[in-house]
Formats: sequence, C-alpha cells, structure tokens
Amino acid sequence: MQGRSSWFRTDVVYLYLAQFLVIAAGYVVNPVISLYALSLGASIGTASLVVTSSSIVPVLGQIPVGYLADRVGKGLFLYIGATVAMVTPVLSYLAPNVPELLAVRVVSGLALTMFVPISWVLVMELAPGKNYGKSIGNIAAATQVGVFVGPLIGGFVGQVLG
Repeated sequence: MQGRSSWFRTDVVYLYLAQFLVIAAGYVVNPVISLYALSLGASIGTASLVVTSSSIVPVLGQIPVGYLADRVGKGLFLYIGATVAMVTPVLSYLAPNVPELLAVRVVSGLALTMFVPISWVLVMELAPGKNYGKSIGNIAAATQVGVFVGPLIGGFVGQVLG
C-alpha cells in the first residue's frame, strides 16, 4: 500500500524475517562448535580455524558473488544461500571428522556470502518512497537479533543435548 513505511510491505517483512532466520542459523553453532571440533580430535588452533572459517569466506567471496548475482539473478543466490545456511548447522553436527566439519563451515560461510548482501540489495530495491535509512536500519536490526538469538538457542540446545 502506498504511504506505508517499508517495514509494512509484506515482501520486505519476509526479507527481514529471512535475514533473522539465516543469521540465527549461521550463529546457532557458535557456542559449541569449538567443543565439537575438539571432541573430534582437533587441536585448539584447528578448532579456532573451524570456528572462524565461516567468517573468512564472506571476506573473500562477496565481491565475486555480487558480480555473479547481478549477471545470473539475485533470486537464485538468495534462495540457494538461505537453503544451504539453514541446513549447514545440522550438517556440522553430522560431520564425522575435522576435515569434513571444516568443509561444512566453509560451505556455511559461502551460504551467508550468497544470502546477506543480496538480501540487503533487495531491501534497498523494494524500499518504498526511497526510505533507505529505515529499510537498512530494519534489516540491520534483523541481522543483529539473529546474531544475538542464534547463539542463545545453540547454547541452550547444547546444554540440553550435551
């Protein structure tokens, strides 16, 4: 509807919700992933690499992914990134050894690389009346709530399941 702010638009609200869910999924493993890596026989240094590996991929991959998304289509990258990001926390706990755990964490980082910048671009494209500040503020808030809630859920599940 015209005249409503950007966060009332259904398509934009779905992007905010998706941003929260994808980020929460990406961070849900953080409280326990190093312990799991250690239980698989990783050294402390290797366990640290497992934890940080999902963060280095976006540093290296966001520019090429942005270029490809502009050429191939943002929607494809958004859907693949979201789907993979939601599956990788489970795959992390199914990894039978450190190299496979590390590989899953790299894939998790790639999923976030595909999803996060594209979701921000789409929010900007959908911002009605060019309400860019409000739109970016909303998606940034959704991101930070995911960063906050994901580890809380992961810590709780880790505590309950052991």
